[in-house]
Amino acid sequence: MKFAVAKEHRDFFNKYFRIEFNKLFSAEQCHQLMAERLVILSERLKVSKANFKTTSVNSNFMAGFDLWRGNGALKKIILQKSLAEIAADLLEVRALRIGYDQLIPSLPKIAIFEPNDAYNNWLSQTSTLHERSSIQGLMAGLIICIKAPVAEVEQEHASDPATAEIIIKPLIEAPSFFSTTLGNGVYFSPETPLDFSDLASRRGYTYLLIAYSKGTSVYCKKDSDVHTNAFRPLGYNFGDRLNDRFHPLIIF
Repeated sequence: MKFAVAKEHRDFFNKYFRIEFNKLFSAEQCHQLMAERLVILSERLKVSKANFKTTSVNSNFMAGFDLWRGNGALKKIILQKSLAEIAADLLEVRALRIGYDQLIPSLPKIAIFEPNDAYNNWLSQTSTLHERSSIQGLMAGLIICIKAPVAEVEQEHASDPATAEIIIKPLIEAPSFFSTTLGNGVYFSPETPLDFSDLASRRGYTYLLIAYSKGTSVYCKKDSDVHTNAFRPLGYNFGDRLNDRFHPLIIF
């Protein structure tokens, strides 16, 4: 589905550095993504699906990096051209490649973190996406709600499921980074500080972060990035440019 981006949307994005879009993912895509996520995380954590509930939020976060590499179904959903086209239209650029994606797991009612848990530290930071990423050349981030409480989903399905329009509400205030509507997503600048405080009131919600980078991006060491060594097994060294094989151009 093609989303039209108008001047008023660019103006809003340039003023508030984020903007929410309606129905970037269908309910079916969200359900498929959650199901495939379970398959990939179970494989990466070496646990059975039956025992997956025994895994910690922190382990889910660590294993939930670059889910798109897990299988073809996830790749097709996460690397959708239409999602990158919106970012490109907002930024008025021609080329964007995938930087990475990151699962943002639902917080349990009582979240117990160890002092050095990566997820807790990640949520506690007030830094920008650029400051917490090992890719030099990030252009935009996108956080999509891929799981919402059942009551919220049922209420949403009562409306027209075919509606696909940009949400800018209210015009005088920037939206939260975390939409409460299944399938909705918030595009944001990698230079704006990320505020994760809303997650405390979003228990039961799961999100997916997608980071887009420009055509000529560089892999660099970043101590503040818990996944700073993630691309080394692919053959990258720090200082290397991202290549089309492991970080394909989505639009060019």
